[in-house]
Amino acid sequence: MIKTGLLLIAHGSKDPEWIKPFKAIENEIRKHFSGPLILTYLESTTPRIEEGLAHLIDNGVTYITVAPLFLAAGSHVRSDIPNLIDGFRSRKAGVSFRILPAIGHLPAIQELIASEVIAQIELQSEHVAARIK
Repeated sequence: MIKTGLLLIAHGSKDPEWIKPFKAIENEIRKHFSGPLILTYLESTTPRIEEGLAHLIDNGVTYITVAPLFLAAGSHVRSDIPNLIDGFRSRKAGVSFRILPAIGHLPAIQELIASEVIAQIELQSEHVAARIK
């Protein structure tokens, strides 16, 4: 029987404030995904990717969807993450992986960011106009 798990990957930072948006994304996903899920980091923060993979497998996961929470597909997304997954895959027979594109490459995310930037510009314009009156 296939048991699906989700591995979220963010870059990582020593600044605890940096983590907050990623925890919010994790919490939002948990509302809609009932399988095993873990938020991991490439560097500077724990749990690291390898720990997350081990956690999912220890929980019986046989199919892991990997979601890089990166705005663009730089070398971390194009090379580092696939290399880590390939290394893990070679040691864990019977576990399948699917790596999603960097989140910023998804058209819906691009549209959302653009609309939020425009909304902020419009909001600022309204505040400036109100002060001028």
